[in-house]
Amino acid sequence: MTIEKHFFDLGINITANCLYDIIKKIFQKKPNYSNSDFKQELQEAFLEIKGAKINSHLDTFIKILTNNGIIIIKKSEIYANDEILLDSSNGKFYLEDTSIKTKLNSIELKEDAYIEGKNGSKIILSKYGITISA
Repeated sequence: MTIEKHFFDLGINITANCLYDIIKKIFQKKPNYSNSDFKQELQEAFLEIKGAKINSHLDTFIKILTNNGIIIIKKSEIYANDEILLDSSNGKFYLEDTSIKTKLNSIELKEDAYIEGKNGSKIILSKYGITISA
């Protein structure tokens, strides 16, 4: 088994555990949901990452995508050699007191500084510079 396969499996396991915890919390609030109510609750669910160091020192990139729901990243460091993409798609991302760095670019959010992305907004750090789009 290759190292890439191990990393891929790790990502799947983290995602599965996160989804399990989110669904468990939803059903603890109310055991019986209609399909539409459950879908609404799931879309409003969020993942909070606090105090993490996410490093990719390989010649790769990091993608943080929020198709639905919210990803909150606080007091964390995100590093990739080549590229970092944050994409809100149909969800929302929120960064506070966090550094995002590649070998060529960086965004440093200190103390009360924050960035919120929603409605398809993106932040890209790449060899071409920093792109912020709404």
